[in-house]
Amino acid sequence: SYSSQEMQNFDKESPWSDESDMPANAKHKIYIQRLNGPIFFGSITRFQEVMNDVPADAEIVIIRMRRVSFMDQSGLYAMETAIKELNERGVMVLMTIIQPQPMYMLTSMDCIPELVPENHTFKTFEECTEFLKANVK
Repeated sequence: SYSSQEMQNFDKESPWSDESDMPANAKHKIYIQRLNGPIFFGSITRFQEVMNDVPADAEIVIIRMRRVSFMDQSGLYAMETAIKELNERGVMVLMTIIQPQPMYMLTSMDCIPELVPENHTFKTFEECTEFLKANVK
């Protein structure tokens, strides 16, 4: 299953505890995608639906990958397509807590660093928050 969180609208889903420390001046610009479970051929349609939920006015999308243990080639292509579409809209894409197998897939096909620069991937959500505090005005 997948879930999403628009920072200025907490009614959709309560923020995770570590999301409360987002920079106040940027909350209205940020959209958080929480991915939960493997991204593979059988889950592509739902993944695409969730990625299409990103609001048109979002300037930053954080893709939380902690619960994605596996990604197959179909999942990689779906992720790549979604990130390309966000990049074309001028959206900054950040990724957090990428598990080893999905990281291998993303780097072997150059999704990282070509579509998501390495300095936009974070080992913890806290590192991502610190990056935002330092870089988003």
